[in-house]
Amino acid sequence: MSEERKKPKGMLLLLRWQKNFNALPDAAAGRLIKAMFEYETKGGKINFNEPVLDFFWNEIQEWLDENRLHWADVVEKRSAAGKISAAKKKVTNVIKSQQMLTKGNGIGKGKGKGKGKEILKNEKKIKQS
Repeated sequence: MSEERKKPKGMLLLLRWQKNFNALPDAAAGRLIKAMFEYETKGGKINFNEPVLDFFWNEIQEWLDENRLHWADVVEKRSAAGKISAAKKKVTNVIKSQQMLTKGNGIGKGKGKGKGKEILKNEKKIKQS
């Protein structure tokens, strides 16, 4: 498996393939399924040396490749969105913390004016003891 290729957690089977699978003998259908697992986990070229299986495999392989690229793009976009959201949340939390420090404790303009001096006096008493 190449460095660029991440091991997938799963793969999709399309219902439109059902007619093709049903038309194949069970052994041939099983070989296709096993090839799908091998291709998704290890990559590389799959060659059955049987025209019918190679024919079906071409469509399946194309779908697997497109689907992998699609989900890699989705994961990348979700990751970027998550990082942006986390950064915004961090900024919001900092702003809220600053607002809490300035509201009601007398440090800023507000209802609790004068309480800031009281807090400072208490802190000095604690340090002295």
